[in-house]
Amino acid sequence: YLTEKKTRKQKEYEMHPTVRRELLALVKNRPDDEYLIKSREGVNKPLGRSMTYKIMRAITKDYKELGGIGNHTLRKSYGYHFYQETKDIATLQKIFNHSDPNITLRYIGITQDSINLATKHFRL
Repeated sequence: YLTEKKTRKQKEYEMHPTVRRELLALVKNRPDDEYLIKSREGVNKPLGRSMTYKIMRAITKDYKELGGIGNHTLRKSYGYHFYQETKDIATLQKIFNHSDPNITLRYIGITQDSINLATKHFRL
């Protein structure tokens, strides 16, 4: 279960078995309330948004081909690749808590031209 900070909505996610196995190995022998990735400031504090942003920006300095990335880049990339694999905009809309599928499509960078190209050769 995850609680979204912005909306405070709680969501349940089922993990891929491989991800679950790796995550369980990482948290083995750790207290339930210990953060997996901790801030260096304080005791058992999570990374803040500004620090995650700084980390993402530092990565772009080492890998110029990534361009300018920020905190939302991973979320948008997840959405883009989820949509490319499944074409299930309704589920992605629910994952992102968007009120309209068009908002989700715009958010992940899918334009009408992309949709037209994808459906051009579709036949039943």
